[in-house]
Amino acid sequence: NLVETPIIFTPHHPFYESDKAIYNFYDGKINMSAISKYQASKYPMKQDLPVIYNGINIEEFDFNPKSDEYFLYLGRFTKDKGIEDFIELAKNNPEKKFAVVGAGALEEAVIVASGNLKNLESLGYLPRGEAEWKGILANAKALIMPTVGEESFGMVMIEAMAFGTPVIAYDKCAAPEIVDVL
Repeated sequence: NLVETPIIFTPHHPFYESDKAIYNFYDGKINMSAISKYQASKYPMKQDLPVIYNGINIEEFDFNPKSDEYFLYLGRFTKDKGIEDFIELAKNNPEKKFAVVGAGALEEAVIVASGNLKNLESLGYLPRGEAEWKGILANAKALIMPTVGEESFGMVMIEAMAFGTPVIAYDKCAAPEIVDVL
């Protein structure tokens, strides 16, 4: 109703209560889709939100049937992404190898933990899609996704699976739509 050209808007973030008035204003004026059923269930829209899952160009990912012996955390070093749970996992499993890739507000805690734990290696920030990033993700024994906050989708999960890297995630938010829950 705003313009003649059809519009579709897809948010790629969780719903924030502070945005409610904006979504109420545009509800019915533009078409909206969600990137997961979980995300669609959180938006206060009168219109039905069709789910269009994020995708990747599978040609950019070489399937790797082998793996090294490390469990990987790849993401922002923030409380909601679960970096503290990952560090605790490494602490409680000294016989296993763990690696972290990323940056964020809890970066100092990650550096301290990797200095104190012989089985935890911090690899710093690696640009998404670069050769080293791909190699780390493709060769991990598993990607650990300990997200404790809101997660509307989780691109790194489908990227890991495209390489053949298993994903271990909490049964919350959109994760059960992406990986099998055991």
